[in-house]
Amino acid sequence: MNEVRMRPATEKDRELVYVWANDPLTRAMSFRQDPITRDQHVLWFEKALMEKGVTLLIAERLVDGHWVPCGNVRFDGEGEIHVLVAPEHRHQGLAALLISAALRYAGDRLSLDRVTAHIKEENDASIRAFEKAGFLFVRKTAVRDEPCLEYACVVQKKS
Repeated sequence: MNEVRMRPATEKDRELVYVWANDPLTRAMSFRQDPITRDQHVLWFEKALMEKGVTLLIAERLVDGHWVPCGNVRFDGEGEIHVLVAPEHRHQGLAALLISAALRYAGDRLSLDRVTAHIKEENDASIRAFEKAGFLFVRKTAVRDEPCLEYACVVQKKS
Protein backbone atom coordinates (compact mmCIF):
# COMPACT_ATOMS: atom_id res chain seq x y z
CA MET A 1 0.00 0.00 0.00
CA ASN A 2 1.25 3.51 -0.79
CA GLU A 3 1.68 5.63 2.28
CA VAL A 4 2.13 9.38 1.78
CA ARG A 5 2.85 12.14 4.25
CA MET A 6 3.33 15.89 3.98
CA ARG A 7 5.96 18.08 5.56
CA PRO A 8 6.69 21.78 5.19
CA ALA A 9 9.28 22.53 2.52
CA THR A 10 12.64 23.87 3.64
CA GLU A 11 15.51 25.58 1.88
CA LYS A 12 17.08 22.12 1.42
CA ASP A 13 14.22 21.23 -0.97
CA ARG A 14 14.84 24.14 -3.35
CA GLU A 15 16.92 22.27 -5.95
CA LEU A 16 14.67 19.23 -5.98
CA VAL A 17 11.56 21.35 -6.54
CA TYR A 18 13.43 23.25 -9.29
CA VAL A 19 14.22 20.02 -11.16
CA TRP A 20 10.64 18.76 -10.81
CA ALA A 21 9.18 22.09 -11.95
CA ASN A 22 11.23 22.07 -15.16
CA ASP A 23 10.22 18.57 -16.19
CA PRO A 24 8.76 18.78 -19.74
CA LEU A 25 5.38 17.25 -18.79
CA THR A 26 5.12 19.52 -15.76
CA ARG A 27 5.77 22.54 -17.97
CA ALA A 28 3.27 21.33 -20.57
CA MET A 29 0.48 21.01 -17.98
CA SER A 30 1.32 24.33 -16.32
CA PHE A 31 -0.37 27.62 -17.11
CA ARG A 32 3.16 29.04 -17.50
CA GLN A 33 4.89 26.74 -19.95
CA ASP A 34 8.24 28.43 -20.44
CA PRO A 35 11.18 26.78 -18.69
CA ILE A 36 11.93 28.30 -15.30
CA THR A 37 15.35 29.87 -14.82
CA ARG A 38 17.29 29.19 -11.66
CA ASP A 39 17.03 32.87 -10.65
CA GLN A 40 13.25 32.86 -11.16
CA HIS A 41 12.96 29.69 -9.11
CA VAL A 42 15.10 30.98 -6.25
CA LEU A 43 12.91 34.10 -5.96
CA TRP A 44 9.68 32.08 -6.22
CA PHE A 45 10.85 29.47 -3.71
CA GLU A 46 11.95 32.06 -1.14
CA LYS A 47 8.62 33.88 -1.51
CA ALA A 48 6.68 30.60 -1.15
CA LEU A 49 8.53 29.82 2.10
CA MET A 50 8.03 33.29 3.57
CA GLU A 51 4.73 34.63 2.23
CA LYS A 52 1.88 34.71 4.70
CA GLY A 53 -0.98 32.47 3.62
CA VAL A 54 1.17 30.38 1.27
CA THR A 55 2.03 26.84 2.33
CA LEU A 56 4.59 24.83 0.37
CA LEU A 57 4.70 21.15 1.26
CA ILE A 58 6.88 18.25 0.23
CA ALA A 59 5.09 14.95 -0.24
CA GLU A 60 6.99 11.88 0.86
CA ARG A 61 6.21 8.22 0.36
CA LEU A 62 7.46 5.22 2.27
CA VAL A 63 9.83 3.14 0.12
CA ASP A 64 11.64 0.20 1.70
CA GLY A 65 11.26 1.72 5.15
CA HIS A 66 12.52 5.19 4.15
CA TRP A 67 10.61 8.40 3.44
CA VAL A 68 11.39 9.54 -0.11
CA PRO A 69 10.28 12.87 -1.62
CA CYS A 70 7.72 12.20 -4.37
CA GLY A 71 6.16 15.58 -5.12
CA ASN A 72 5.10 18.92 -3.79
CA VAL A 73 1.87 20.72 -2.99
CA ARG A 74 1.31 24.43 -2.61
CA PHE A 75 -1.69 26.17 -1.11
CA ASP A 76 -1.76 29.81 -2.14
CA GLY A 77 -3.28 32.63 -0.14
CA GLU A 78 -6.63 32.21 -1.90
CA GLY A 79 -7.06 28.54 -0.99
CA GLU A 80 -5.99 27.21 -4.37
CA ILE A 81 -4.04 23.97 -4.46
CA HIS A 82 -1.19 23.27 -6.88
CA VAL A 83 0.08 19.68 -7.10
CA LEU A 84 3.18 18.21 -8.70
CA VAL A 85 4.04 14.51 -8.72
CA ALA A 86 7.76 13.99 -9.27
CA PRO A 87 8.46 12.54 -12.74
CA GLU A 88 10.05 9.40 -11.30
CA HIS A 89 6.92 8.72 -9.21
CA ARG A 90 4.28 9.20 -11.90
CA HIS A 91 1.99 6.39 -13.11
CA GLN A 92 1.91 4.79 -9.67
CA GLY A 93 -1.45 6.07 -8.46
CA LEU A 94 0.11 8.68 -6.18
CA ALA A 95 -1.57 11.90 -7.33
CA ALA A 96 -4.87 11.30 -5.52
CA LEU A 97 -2.95 10.16 -2.44
CA LEU A 98 -0.88 13.38 -2.47
CA ILE A 99 -4.01 15.49 -2.82
CA SER A 100 -5.76 13.61 0.01
CA ALA A 101 -2.71 13.91 2.27
CA ALA A 102 -2.53 17.64 1.51
CA LEU A 103 -6.21 18.05 2.39
CA ARG A 104 -5.63 16.24 5.71
CA TYR A 105 -2.68 18.57 6.36
CA ALA A 106 -4.87 21.59 5.55
CA GLY A 107 -7.62 20.34 7.86
CA ASP A 108 -5.15 19.81 10.70
CA ARG A 109 -2.98 22.91 10.33
CA LEU A 110 -4.39 25.53 7.98
CA SER A 111 -7.37 27.84 8.27
CA LEU A 112 -8.89 26.84 4.93
CA ASP A 113 -12.55 25.89 4.63
CA ARG A 114 -12.55 25.23 0.90
CA VAL A 115 -9.82 24.42 -1.60
CA THR A 116 -10.00 25.00 -5.34
CA ALA A 117 -7.97 23.62 -8.23
CA HIS A 118 -7.68 24.82 -11.81
CA ILE A 119 -6.85 22.06 -14.28
CA LYS A 120 -6.20 22.26 -17.99
CA GLU A 121 -9.03 20.60 -19.90
CA GLU A 122 -6.66 18.12 -21.56
CA ASN A 123 -5.06 17.02 -18.27
CA ASP A 124 -7.15 13.87 -17.81
CA ALA A 125 -4.79 12.38 -15.21
CA SER A 126 -5.14 15.40 -12.92
CA ILE A 127 -8.90 15.52 -13.39
CA ARG A 128 -9.17 11.85 -12.36
CA ALA A 129 -6.84 12.37 -9.38
CA PHE A 130 -8.75 15.38 -8.04
CA GLU A 131 -12.10 13.63 -8.48
CA LYS A 132 -10.75 10.53 -6.72
CA ALA A 133 -9.60 12.77 -3.84
CA GLY A 134 -13.14 14.16 -3.45
CA PHE A 135 -13.05 17.33 -5.55
CA LEU A 136 -16.18 18.25 -7.48
CA PHE A 137 -16.42 20.07 -10.79
CA VAL A 138 -17.50 23.70 -10.34
CA ARG A 139 -17.26 25.35 -13.77
CA LYS A 140 -15.33 25.93 -16.95
CA THR A 141 -13.16 29.02 -16.66
CA ALA A 142 -9.78 30.32 -17.80
CA VAL A 143 -6.38 30.96 -16.28
CA ARG A 144 -4.07 33.28 -18.20
CA ASP A 145 -6.62 33.21 -21.04
CA GLU A 146 -6.29 29.44 -21.27
CA PRO A 147 -9.46 27.34 -20.88
CA CYS A 148 -9.51 25.18 -17.77
CA LEU A 149 -11.79 23.43 -15.33
CA GLU A 150 -12.31 24.58 -11.77
CA TYR A 151 -12.77 21.94 -9.08
CA ALA A 152 -13.40 22.46 -5.37
CA CYS A 153 -13.43 20.50 -2.14
CA VAL A 154 -14.50 21.30 1.41
CA VAL A 155 -11.67 20.90 3.92
CA GLN A 156 -12.55 18.56 6.75
CA LYS A 157 -11.31 20.06 10.01
CA LYS A 158 -9.62 17.86 12.57
CA SER A 159 -11.95 17.43 15.51
